[in-house]
Amino acid sequence: MAQLAELRAREAEVKKARAEFWPKLSVKATSATSIGATSTPDRPAGKTMRPTTWSAVPC
Repeated sequence: MAQLAELRAREAEVKKARAEFWPKLSVKATSATSIGATSTPDRPAGKTMRPTTWSAVPC
């Protein structure tokens, strides 16, 4: 049992070291979908859609 506890402790140290090595990212999502009707003298009214935008920035 003691060997298993020691192994788990070492694995936890490795996991912590790996987490500290990689850069940390923060993800922020903003919905930018817009549906509306547009028209011009040359074109009849139609629906327009804009895609949803996403971004990720370093912490």
